[in-house]
Amino acid sequence: MPPPPLPLPLPLPGRPMPLPPPPQRHVVDAPKDPKFKTPQRQLFEFWKEFHHQAPGKVTTILPRDLYKTLVRSHHSTNDPSVRNAAASYEVAAEACKAKVASIVKHCEMTNEKFTDPDFDIQKEPFDCLHRLEYAYPHESSSEASGSGSDSDSDSDSHGRRVSAKVRAKKKRSIKMRGEATKMPSNRRVEGKRSYGDAETVYYGSIHRVDWIFDKPQFTIDGYSASDIRQGSLGNCWWLAAVATIAHRQDLMDKVMVARNEKCGVYGFVFHRDGEWVYTVVDDNLFLTNADFTHYGDTYDPSGKLAREHRKTNQTGSRALVLGSCEDENETWLPLLEKAYAKVHNDFTSISGGFAGEGVEDMTGGCNSYLFSSTVLSRDRLWKELLNESGEFVFSLGLSSTGWEYSRGGMATGHAYSLLKAVEVEGLEGEKLRMVKIRNPWGVRNWMGEGEWTGPWSDGSAEWTSYWLEKLDHKFGDDGVFWMTFEDMLDHYEELNRTRLFNNEWTVAQRWTSAGVPWVTGYLQKKFIIEVKTGGLCVVILSQLDERYWKGLEGKYMFELYFLLIKEGGNAEDIAGRARCHTQWDSRSISCEVNLEPGRYELLPKVVAVKRPGGHEVVRVVKTMADINANKLRQVGMQYDIAHARPGVADQDEIMEEERAKRKRKEDMRKKKEKENEKKVNEKQKVEDKKRKALAARDKEKEKKRIERVNKKKAKRRIQRLKRIEAKAKAKNIAKKEKARKKEGAKAEAAADAAADAEVRKESTPESEKDRVLVKKEDADEAQTAKPEADQAQGETITDSADVKTTKEAKPDSEAEEQESETEKGTQGADEPLEPLEPEDSKKATNEEDLEDGNECSKSKVDASEKKDEKEEEEDDDSDLDSSTESEVSSDEEFGSDGWSSSSSESESGSDAEECFENEIPSGWNPVVVLGLRCYSKDKELRVTVVDPEDPKENTAATLAAEASLTGDSAPL
Repeated sequence: MPPPPLPLPLPLPGRPMPLPPPPQRHVVDAPKDPKFKTPQRQLFEFWKEFHHQAPGKVTTILPRDLYKTLVRSHHSTNDPSVRNAAASYEVAAEACKAKVASIVKHCEMTNEKFTDPDFDIQKEPFDCLHRLEYAYPHESSSEASGSGSDSDSDSDSHGRRVSAKVRAKKKRSIKMRGEATKMPSNRRVEGKRSYGDAETVYYGSIHRVDWIFDKPQFTIDGYSASDIRQGSLGNCWWLAAVATIAHRQDLMDKVMVARNEKCGVYGFVFHRDGEWVYTVVDDNLFLTNADFTHYGDTYDPSGKLAREHRKTNQTGSRALVLGSCEDENETWLPLLEKAYAKVHNDFTSISGGFAGEGVEDMTGGCNSYLFSSTVLSRDRLWKELLNESGEFVFSLGLSSTGWEYSRGGMATGHAYSLLKAVEVEGLEGEKLRMVKIRNPWGVRNWMGEGEWTGPWSDGSAEWTSYWLEKLDHKFGDDGVFWMTFEDMLDHYEELNRTRLFNNEWTVAQRWTSAGVPWVTGYLQKKFIIEVKTGGLCVVILSQLDERYWKGLEGKYMFELYFLLIKEGGNAEDIAGRARCHTQWDSRSISCEVNLEPGRYELLPKVVAVKRPGGHEVVRVVKTMADINANKLRQVGMQYDIAHARPGVADQDEIMEEERAKRKRKEDMRKKKEKENEKKVNEKQKVEDKKRKALAARDKEKEKKRIERVNKKKAKRRIQRLKRIEAKAKAKNIAKKEKARKKEGAKAEAAADAAADAEVRKESTPESEKDRVLVKKEDADEAQTAKPEADQAQGETITDSADVKTTKEAKPDSEAEEQESETEKGTQGADEPLEPLEPEDSKKATNEEDLEDGNECSKSKVDASEKKDEKEEEEDDDSDLDSSTESEVSSDEEFGSDGWSSSSSESESGSDAEECFENEIPSGWNPVVVLGLRCYSKDKELRVTVVDPEDPKENTAATLAAEASLTGDSAPL
């Protein structure tokens, strides 16, 4: 137990009460370890690495230059934003008819039936049946069953490890089954239910229509929902869509535009991403059973066994593996299913979906999802179901809790067709709202699931002869049943309503791409809708249909939302809004609003989630390019065609532009270097010319100086000789005078003789001395003249008056002063001259000085050029970061692994490019392609895209704007 606190001292009289001391705070010193990171710092670095500032998306799978014209031909070069709603269909239908006519002409010329080279199920049955990821070597069995696992499987069924080559070979092996081979338990032809996206389709043989059917007919008594039977593929959603429009002859004829049954060619038209596309197929179909001789030869001399086998197992609609018609000789459904599978690359790509999407694909309408629990006015919905004007078609969806297989006799997790809605009057005058519904299975399954078992079901007490005649109903296991409108809303949670458009409607369409932030909110990028004439407007925000390139979807799935407000409006000006209900049904969202003339802003909101088991597109392409190149080419072409849309940022073109920009920059740098080199060379030439001129001038001056020196030396030599002669004469005269004075009075003859003798005696050595001096002077003169002749050899010149010669000639006055000073020396004329500096050494010295100066000037020029290049590259890099952040990331975003841009773009461009191609960025970098279609009867309807001023704002969430528009801070 702690001791009690000490009492406070009592205050002294006249003084205030003392305050208690403040409590001591416990301060934790930060660790001195430089590697220590606080939790906040760690979190900051995590978000910095996780949330990229440069979102990226692959927009081109195959090299664009290989098929540039082919991809561009799928999209009009004119402005596609505004056109009549039926214009695109007319173009596709005419092209389809022309294609079929051309094929028929060729078949008649070659006497050969048509074989589709792009979807040849005889040559490539595996690729035509299965999606791209079926040959993916890293796909585990759990992923193939739809669990979404991303683990790799390197073992066979017995746990033995096998090589990647063997696994790929097993993946590509053709799965065939004969008479005794059984389908998997959950892959039944009758009453099939698909659990998951991925499934394997088994078949026995492949034959043409005229071989399978005894009397094949494309249609018998027209199209009907009762003709439809589902096969061993989980495409009940699409069959429900077909059954929904089968009673409309005009809609079915719109899909099947041309055929020639004799040649085996059929042309169909489908709606894809806001545009109509056509395709042609041959009449080869998959059969359940193999040929009689498939497993070996059998003794059958009469052929009876073979005929019985064919009649029993390979004849009629029931012999088909996939969808078929109820009539044994009707062929329209399997051929339509094949055409729909072809535009999606294979059959398993159309497994799993929503019936409303299928109706959209075959009618070009706008699908919207209604939940029965949220219907505001049932009377209004009933009027739409009656569909007196033919503007709507409906289908139904029955969801599953995961614990049940049926509800009220109807299979859950399944799509149904709403064939008819009628309001009939009973015998007592009561009015009933009745709906006619059909199950695409056509029959109940082995558990009795498939049809309604409540009131008004087959055999129930409600049916009387009156009602059977009134509703024209017959009991039977045909998948068709009746129920009341109220029971339909109570049991079916989802209604798919598709609005149809005719040539009275105008459609305006725009596509764009945007990065999706991790923190959700409305994007800065928005659409502007301009309405000239008020009225009903159907606004559709969609993303590209990933079903056309299954296997290349990438890691992310997107949920779409949008708000439609008056331009510059606030929370009170919301004209409409739409949202997706789940991440699986967000191919498109829409709303129908009555808009007054004016401009409206559509603010998109996109939520990205990681796809279960999703692979990076780069990883899939690198793997499949070696394993199954043909399938990759097929799917990659569809991927590239979908992304080659006006308004969608093409990363391939961006990289090409960046390469061109770097090349231009490199060319400019080289050009600048050449110009600088040229300037330096010209400057060098000028300097060389000046140097040569200076050298010539110096040489001329030196020559003149030497001439002056030699002249002065010669003059001095002559003067010395004259002085010597004068001295000798004076000395002789003096001696003579002295001798005459000395002899005195001698006799004139004796004196003259003695004087002559004395003169001869004394003059002989003097003359020899003079000759020696003259020889010495001649030698000096020869030495002086020799450097003039041998200046190139650098010989020296001696002179008693010269000290060291400098590089420039001294004035004459200085030379004279030197000469006078030299003459005063003790040596006199005999003192040797200082050697002159050779001309070549002076020239070399001048050249070295000039070269040193050139090097200094050149280094200054190079330094200034490098400085200019650095500033120019920094400007270019800033532009590059703001315009093309999807290709090159900064060092802060990708770390120091070679992704950052260096100071020299030309040196690091190839390395950064190689890193971009070989490395897959991690973290959060989703990009979504958004398209806005707006239908109205206003022919001047316009749709435009508004990009943010700063490209980085494209991924910035506007949470404050969202709160002001929605009235609260909660997400839409």
